[in-house]
Amino acid sequence: RWAKCKKLRKFRNQFWLSCNLDFHSHLLMCMQYHHERGGTWITRRMADMFMDIHQDPKSPIKFMCFELWDRNTGELTAGTF
Repeated sequence: RWAKCKKLRKFRNQFWLSCNLDFHSHLLMCMQYHHERGGTWITRRMADMFMDIHQDPKSPIKFMCFELWDRNTGELTAGTF
């Protein structure tokens, strides 16, 4: 089914998708993105709290983030959580 999508076929070799591979970088990227655009919903305090929760094996709260990576540079290009 995915193979029939022309856009996905066009870009499939340029990017790769991961889940929770680099939660910290993803969170900082989102924080920077919103900060540069005048947004304030991800503060440093909130990012630190998310990281503490994410790294605590006893926490009942689990975060999931999906990252899109550039195959050529290895850089994180997009993400969501």
